[in-house]
This record gives sequence, C-alpha cells and structure tokens, in this order.
Amino acid sequence: MGTRLHTKVTNLVRGKNYSVFVEKPIKNFPHISITTINVKVKDYLANNNLAWLENNLKRDQLTKSVGDLKPDLVIRGPATTIWDLTSRERTEHVAKTMLYAHILSSFIIAT
Repeated sequence: MGTRLHTKVTNLVRGKNYSVFVEKPIKNFPHISITTINVKVKDYLANNNLAWLENNLKRDQLTKSVGDLKPDLVIRGPATTIWDLTSRERTEHVAKTMLYAHILSSFIIAT
C-alpha cells in the first residue's frame, strides 16, 4: 500500500516545481545540523519541549539517531508536505509526522 502511494504521489508532482523525497534519511536532507543528526530521538524530544510525543512513539524509534529517521514522503514546493503514510489514522503516525516536521523545519524554511 505505502510504496504504491509513494509512486502515485511522485508521478502526480513530477514535472512541476516540487522536490519529492521518498524514505530518505534525515541525515541526507540539506540544512539539518550535525548536532541534530547525531542526537538520539529521545534526547531530541526532551531538548525541544517535545517530550509529550514520547509516549506515542515506539521504543526502538526513541533510541535511533535523528539522522537515521526516514520520513515516508516529503514534498517540497510552494508548501511542504510531510507524511508518515498509513491506511489508518493512528496516534503513532501523527506523532512521527509532527516529529519529522519539527526536525525538518530548517530544511523547510531554507531558500
């Protein structure tokens, strides 16, 4: 389901003024600081007043480095869209999307 949706969305925006990033590690995005990339997710949450998201993320996600996280789909154009794709709305997916948006804020606002 997820990869088919990635392909559909990529095909929809291809040829337009958009950049599409599919399952790309955050460490490969431009404008993300080395400090951010190397910190553990749990520490990133604590240091950025996002500790309230911790209960909505899986334990293995909390021990990863921020740079190793892979948003399912990021579309950068006149507006930026960040998706943790799922066929059902679940708190975990919303929490991951919020985390990705916070981490990628420097990428989003960079010109």
